[in-house]
Amino acid sequence: MPSVNGGIAGNTNRHESIMADLLSMEMPEEVVYTANSSVAVIALNRPSEKNALDERLMLGLRIAIERVKAAPLLRVVFLTGNGPMFCAGGDPKGFQRMAAAGPSANHESAVEFAEMLKVKRA
Repeated sequence: MPSVNGGIAGNTNRHESIMADLLSMEMPEEVVYTANSSVAVIALNRPSEKNALDERLMLGLRIAIERVKAAPLLRVVFLTGNGPMFCAGGDPKGFQRMAAAGPSANHESAVEFAEMLKVKRA
């Protein structure tokens, strides 16, 4: 978490660092990302678990969204789920792990999730 003294610049630098890290990561098998110059498809890929959100699927979503943000020519993004269900919501096993992680880890995870959802275009 950025220090209070870091202010807005600290948050921006931290986000840029996280974005660079995510762009260099390999996509987990829990998410399938395909794209051409103007259209991207992000598919949740845990059909046996009804595409319930767990840590690896969330990581895959974060990577996919950073790839979308880094592709200025993309105009359309489809979000879909493999199997008969789009997404059952959060994985209860993941909730148990996060509860055990404590408030600080939960707060950091929530902040990172919110940052992931921000899309900035020129």
